[in-house]
Amino acid sequence: MRVLVIGTGNRHKVQEIAPLLEGLPLSLRAAGDYGPFHPDESGATAEENAVIARFVCVIALCRPGHDPCVFRGECPGRIGTERRGTAGFGYDPVFIVESAGRTFAELPADVKNTISHRALATRLCRQELERLLHA
Repeated sequence: MRVLVIGTGNRHKVQEIAPLLEGLPLSLRAAGDYGPFHPDESGATAEENAVIARFVCVIALCRPGHDPCVFRGECPGRIGTERRGTAGFGYDPVFIVESAGRTFAELPADVKNTISHRALATRLCRQELERLLHA
């Protein structure tokens, strides 16, 4: 089984991605599993707006000797003024998903794993992984 290293130190993100890649012959690991992981995230973004927000996930699939393949998922919404729901982690209780009218923390995992920014980017990445693993 091949190991796919997810560029994060946050195990919750790996746990959220795992069901989206279920069935592929891959063992998922967080980059933080191999030691301290502190990527440079100093760029300014439009997501700094505190009322209208857009969660963005960018996945770069890197293989030795090949250019990276980049996959982007976006989920529009807004930041609420109170915490709602008990599921998820991080900003999930305050990020109100535009298409659902509820926070990520109020949504069942199967719904979140269909509409979230991470789900959308991972779905695109999965298509490429399937192509590579079956080539």
